[in-house]
Amino acid sequence: MPKLLKSYFEFAKENLKEVPMGEFVLFGDQLYLVPDGMLSFENLKVILPGLHLGTMKKNRSEPSHALAMSLKGDQVKHKYSLDKDSLEILAFLKGNHLVLKVIKDGTW
Repeated sequence: MPKLLKSYFEFAKENLKEVPMGEFVLFGDQLYLVPDGMLSFENLKVILPGLHLGTMKKNRSEPSHALAMSLKGDQVKHKYSLDKDSLEILAFLKGNHLVLKVIKDGTW
């Protein structure tokens, strides 16, 4: 495993029930998971080579919105459900932070 991908795998193991595997490609500091059977990128101008997994920072991985939107609730280890009509979700959509209460066992 390349050193640069270490932070992604640490994030994925901590937060996902199954770590996505396959061919990974970095464009600058942006990490993508390339679909199986994808043709070579050689001599091609590529906008999105696959699923955008996140941005590789110096010592951490910043997950992408695309990754979050590609996952279902049963694929993640930690989730927090809100009613679609709740005041919390409305505040979040207006740009406010969610305040989560931690229960004794470490869950939300």
